[in-house]
This record gives sequence, C-alpha cells and structure tokens, in this order.
Amino acid sequence: MKHLLFVFLLIANVAAAQNFDLIFEMKQDFSEIKCRLEMQSLVKWTIVNNTERIDLDIHWNQDSTFQAEMPLFSTYIKGKKVKGNISGEWIDPSRKGNYSIPFHLISAQEKETDTRIHVPIELRFKMKFEDDSIPAILYLNYTNGINTPLYGTVLTETGDYRFLQGEWLQNNKFYLSAFDGTHLFQIEGQLNNKEIIHGVFRSGMHYKVGYTAVVDPSYTLHATNTLTWMKNPTEKLRLQVLDEKGAERTFGLKEWKGKITLVQIMGTWCPNCTDESKFVIDLYKKYNARGLNVIPVTFERNGYNSESLKRVKNQALQLGMPYSIYFGVGNEGPQKDAKETFNQLNHMMSFPTLLLVDQNGLVQRIWTGFYGPATGKQYEEHTKELDFWVDYFLKKNK
Repeated sequence: MKHLLFVFLLIANVAAAQNFDLIFEMKQDFSEIKCRLEMQSLVKWTIVNNTERIDLDIHWNQDSTFQAEMPLFSTYIKGKKVKGNISGEWIDPSRKGNYSIPFHLISAQEKETDTRIHVPIELRFKMKFEDDSIPAILYLNYTNGINTPLYGTVLTETGDYRFLQGEWLQNNKFYLSAFDGTHLFQIEGQLNNKEIIHGVFRSGMHYKVGYTAVVDPSYTLHATNTLTWMKNPTEKLRLQVLDEKGAERTFGLKEWKGKITLVQIMGTWCPNCTDESKFVIDLYKKYNARGLNVIPVTFERNGYNSESLKRVKNQALQLGMPYSIYFGVGNEGPQKDAKETFNQLNHMMSFPTLLLVDQNGLVQRIWTGFYGPATGKQYEEHTKELDFWVDYFLKKNK
C-alpha cells in the first residue's frame, strides 16, 4: 500500500507531458551531448530523435532511485531524484570496462524563434572525417533562424547515423544528436558561406574526430551490393555456427536445397542491424510460404556466454523474430570472429552484411550495410532492391 501511494505521488508531480534536455556528461573532456526527452509522467519517458520515439518504463523505488531498461539493446539507465532534480547514468554492459555516462535532466525552456514563414532548406554535403579515407554524406534539413530546429542524418559506405536532431546556435553554429540506447551521437559544426562546415563528431565517451563537409549534391557512395563478394563465386557457402545451447551447427548443401536463404551477419549492439532485422522479418512473413528461409548469425562483443545469450533472446523476443538465431564462433570480437566465420568472403566490412543464397548453395547477392528509415529515400530504394531480388530468385527456384 505504501509503495502504491509513493508511485501515485511521483505521477502527481508531472501533471502533463513536459520537455526536457537530456544532458550526457563527457567527463574526460568536460563536454556535453544534449538530447531530448518527453516526460508524460515520472514513470513514462520518451526519448525523442526527430520522428523516432523510444518509450521507457521507469521503475521507481521508495528511496527516490530509479532504473529503466532501454528497448532492444539491453543497456539501461539508473539514477535518482533529489530535491526535484533528476540525474543518473547510462550503462552499456556489452562494452569492455565500466562503460557508463552520467546524465541529468534540465527542463527545456521555450525559446523565442522567428515566426515568419521561411522556405525549408535541404543541403547535401560531402563529409570527410579526419580518420577515414572514404567520405560520407551529410544531409541537413532546416529553416533559417537562431533556435530553429535542425534535422539530418549521415550516410556512410556501411550504414547511417540514425535520426539526428538539433538546432541552430549563434554565428551559424549548430549541433545534431541522437540517443537510441546503444549509440550516443553528436555532430557539432559551423556553417560558413552556406557551403562549408568544420566541426567535430562524437560517439559516446569513446570516440571523437574532426570533420570537414562541403556542399556537393552530386557526390554518391558505392552501391551496397558492390562492396563485399565471395573470393570464389562458384564455391558453395559453408557455414559453421553455434545454436542457442552452444552446440555446433553446420549449414551445407542439404540446408540450402529447395530454398532461397538470407544469411544475416549482425550483432544486437548494432542499430543498423536492428533496422535490417525488422525489414528481414517482414520479408520472411511475406515470402516464407514460397520458400524463403532466414539464418541470422549474431556476433556479440563478448562472444557466446549466458549474458550474450540473454541479450540475443531479449532482442529477438522484442522484434518478434519468427526463426532461430545463431551465434558466430570465436571470442576475439565481432569483426575478427565474423571474418573467420565467413572466411569465404573477401573481407568483413560492415555490420550488418546480408547474403542471398540460392538453392544450390551459391551466394547470388551480398549487401554491405543497411540504410534505415532515417535515410528516407535511400531506405525505400534499398528495401525495394532487397525485395526485388528475393522475389526474383524465388520465381527462378520454381
């Protein structure tokens, strides 16, 4: 009874949905990453990244501490409320060491903005990171004016940087950020002459790099089906993995025969993989009766153990995955283990990577990376291509 009264009092503290700035504290260089949060009540929070909404169920204790699991990625937040102020930390158990980032909430202040009607501006930049030889593409969507919202995403050869959202600041400076439960991104920059940006990209507390971006509507990335290939295209795919019980499972000609199979190289820590999984599940439901099979092979940061098994099962359950999921062999890290497990490929470039295997065990198509819903047109084109080739080989398989 006391517990129910405590929860009632907590909920009463928030009469209507409120907007908060979710401030993550990068203690190593005293910087911050600012994201967005809507609070319907003290037990119902929503992370906001542009059109993406991530709902959290907050579990409070009688000592004013709380904890909440992040959907899909098995990370969590915990903290406390002291004199009306809420603070805590985001913890990712899948990473090595004690990976935790402190945060606090600040009520988002209503800011004066230019209410005149402005024409929306869309810019496409060729984006060069200081530590990468292959440029990316930065999209910005906004209207002019200080404190006006700013939206965008980044496309790389291996995927996208999610639903980014931010705002314009003084002197043509801006920021874009996103927090999805496994990645915490922020892009800071200054736009000069409406054509050139110099800035910094951060990923959590473990990665920071400078970049330069120049307006370039014509710059394109390599097609996702041209980046990875079989060393010997006439060689049948051989696959040895672990099932959920840790037992070895081999896939060979008998398993490929009579089916068209999508083999998905993935990891539960990878949001692009999760985007791809959602689409592949829909493909399976659409085409399974015609002979489509799906074999997801996950490579977890700490290999196969009870904790990684729990994470994998949790994500599969939340996604409603209608088929078994397997583990890659090894304990050297996702990249090295995937390279060894799929040693018939020229390299292991990206999570996810998707292989289309025909009834004879031959790999007919390979897609490197996945462009998710945040990319709009690219997502539509990419998923349309996957659907086309699955349907094509199913018809050919009759």
